[in-house]
Amino acid sequence: MKHSLTHFTGPLLTLVLALTPALATAADKAPLNVFLLAGQSNMAGADSEVPIPPGFQQTAADRETRFTAVPLLEGEKSARFVPWGEIKGHEAKGKLVHGPEVGLARALHAAGWRDVAIIKVYANFGRDATVWPWGENGHLFAAWTKFIDARLSELKAEGRTVRIRGFIWHQGIDDAIHGTFAGQYEQNLGGLISTLRQRYATADTPFVLARSVNSRIAQPRPDPELKSPMAQVRRAQVQMGESVPSAGWINVDDLPNVNTHHFSADSQLIIGQRFAAAFLQLQEQPGNAAISRPRARDLGIKIGVLPPGERNAITDVAGVRVGHRSLVQGDNVRTGVTAILPHEGNLFQSKVPAALHVANGFGKFVGSTQIHELGVLETPILLTNTLSTFAAADSLAAWTLRQPGNESVQSVNPVVGECNDGYLNDIRGQHVRADDCLQALTAAATGPVDEGCVGAGVGTRCLGWKGGIGTASRVLPQSLGKYTVGVLVQTNFDGLLTIDGAPVGQELGRYYLKDVVGDQEHGSCIVIVATDAPLDARQLSRLAKRATLGLAAVGSPITHGSGDYVLAFSTDASLRQSFTSNQAVETVSKLRDDRLSPLFQAVREATEEAVINSILKATTTTGRDGHVVEAINPDDVARVCRKYGVIAEK
Repeated sequence: MKHSLTHFTGPLLTLVLALTPALATAADKAPLNVFLLAGQSNMAGADSEVPIPPGFQQTAADRETRFTAVPLLEGEKSARFVPWGEIKGHEAKGKLVHGPEVGLARALHAAGWRDVAIIKVYANFGRDATVWPWGENGHLFAAWTKFIDARLSELKAEGRTVRIRGFIWHQGIDDAIHGTFAGQYEQNLGGLISTLRQRYATADTPFVLARSVNSRIAQPRPDPELKSPMAQVRRAQVQMGESVPSAGWINVDDLPNVNTHHFSADSQLIIGQRFAAAFLQLQEQPGNAAISRPRARDLGIKIGVLPPGERNAITDVAGVRVGHRSLVQGDNVRTGVTAILPHEGNLFQSKVPAALHVANGFGKFVGSTQIHELGVLETPILLTNTLSTFAAADSLAAWTLRQPGNESVQSVNPVVGECNDGYLNDIRGQHVRADDCLQALTAAATGPVDEGCVGAGVGTRCLGWKGGIGTASRVLPQSLGKYTVGVLVQTNFDGLLTIDGAPVGQELGRYYLKDVVGDQEHGSCIVIVATDAPLDARQLSRLAKRATLGLAAVGSPITHGSGDYVLAFSTDASLRQSFTSNQAVETVSKLRDDRLSPLFQAVREATEEAVINSILKATTTTGRDGHVVEAINPDDVARVCRKYGVIAEK
């Protein structure tokens, strides 16, 4: 992916944690947004001596940023180990220095990030290395990840949720000096990016690297044909920054340096600012832009009385996976696909009980009649736009037929829900293709779920603002079975935004029927409900109906033009239905009907919160014919919610 930033460049990796404002109690504190920084001498700040006087001039950003650093292999006993504290510069060879962390922290602070924490590691890897030291098998990797894990554990011990938000990398000159690793740099760095994302974050977490300066130490002779090891490394860095998804690179060639490869303190400030600019631009890509936006609970909004699951997502129901494919192309394509997979096995061969509730049937929910008749789900669920529904169904049927064990299958009931995103998206172009659906299915994973303008939510709008994908969950207490209910929504409907009773839409001047005669109503909301409670199709139908209470609570009147569907399924393994069986009679155990009411409360709460999250996490979007749908301002939401007592005053 190419980036038109004023290039970015440099060496080393640091972990930064951006914290949203603390809430009333320790348990309710907003998550820490984490960035990892690492590299070599320029990450350390070598030769970036802070002039004395005036010395290090602390700013508000420096005081509010938590910082820790260590030179690898020297360990925490080293005098150069910097424990958690404010940014003040740190000691190197008896001098006060700093790397790009200062400029990075200040630029993030200026962009609205608060409570930032940075973990920085740096090292040279020596000339006798035979294995790339930063890779999984290298001698630096174990010490590096051990340091990160220890610092993250310290933050978690404070009762904070830690989320890795980005990686900053400034390293490469040693590879050019060593020579052996120069030709392997692209492969080595690509493997490292993948490893770090898998270990600490997601496949879309931004990774920003600096292209190493053309050092005379690494390249002492002229190289007009750009064949030297230094040229190889620099070329590989640009290639990785432009080809790896959610990656970018910065240029530092234009900055004054001290000895052809180290930078002054002033230059380090600029490098940090460039890292921040690249990171913030990557954030604006679909799926990344929502990272810095809060969810409901980050603002102190608690819906209902039941606790959420670990992730407060549909994936809190064990085995459920979610994947997205976002399509943002040119000026007019703003759409995508979201896939929900109930379990990791062959769903056609091991079907799950399911039920569909139709609150208002102005829609095209493919597969509905067989679910009504048989009460089972035999394919994953795809969500997309209205006119791509049938292409998605074809793709899903073909995908199911290709699964091992389905070679003799001659009938498949693909399940596809839709919302009309034609205001922002060139819906008539039917841009969703089979490969897009396959990518969403392939990307499906357990763990955190991306929300807002991702997948099927790229082009949707909700309650006067940008909508999208949202999710939430609830867990019943042990005495009630400790069952989990997870909800995922695709929101695209009118109404009056109401948050836990607070009339947010009315207070902010955006709501359905405000002017009595206005724009034609638009609509639809798809609600997917997953639970591990042992419920059959009839009971799941009852559960699905209660999800509409959550839609009503958040402000939906379920209008004439809205296609509102709730699909509920149970993942309980004992209730799965085999495609073939030698047994004429099936015996199952299910929850008694008089034990369902707590689950009804859970789905009502999770649905309301999922809709709110879909709006809060969405970002302002410009689409077809220049149409713009604004994201809601979280500060406005918090202000109104405080006015009505939804958020306690600090």
